[in-house]
Amino acid sequence: MSSFSDLMNTASGAVSSYGLYASSLAVDVVRITDENGAQLFSLARSMRAAMNRSSDLCEHPLETGNKIADFKIIKPNVAQLTMFIPGDAYGTVYKDIEQAYVSSASLIVQTRASSFANMVITDMPHDEAPDLGDVVAVTLTLKEVKWFTSSVETMPAKEVSVSSKSAKTGGTAKPDADTVKQGQKRTSEATESTKSKSTSILKDIKGWF
Repeated sequence: MSSFSDLMNTASGAVSSYGLYASSLAVDVVRITDENGAQLFSLARSMRAAMNRSSDLCEHPLETGNKIADFKIIKPNVAQLTMFIPGDAYGTVYKDIEQAYVSSASLIVQTRASSFANMVITDMPHDEAPDLGDVVAVTLTLKEVKWFTSSVETMPAKEVSVSSKSAKTGGTAKPDADTVKQGQKRTSEATESTKSKSTSILKDIKGWF
């Protein structure tokens, strides 16, 4: 059985959380929009926004024991947002967040300091506890991405076949060549000679049964 002090602490936490949520109704700390700038999840209130902007410095050791750097790789931006969804809204807002998460929608995170585009939701855990009252707390993690579309190109015969000079020295086709001698070719109608051979083979096969 819970003690009286435990009950008072729970009640105090609920009041504190509600007060914090109510005070956030006046202004958003951060907002999330789609690619066109339309605000999303407007009924959810962001209580805290943490942006992580970091990079990797390419360093090389010297014989003296010191290090030199000649390049820096900037990592994708990562945002972590703590949001409160009121009880009368989490039925729809949570589904909207889930849809953006599943579809990997490209979002814009707008903070007071700056805006960060091409962000997708990678994590969306949520908490439901008595001290939160009728509020659901969702912690969103968004990461910057750059999408690329792969393409396949057809290699001409001269790129994959063995050159005359290489053939004399025992050279072979390029190891990454998907078509060795003639490159990409279109299918053509079989010749009469080929058709007659195929017919003869089919007759022989039928004779086996």
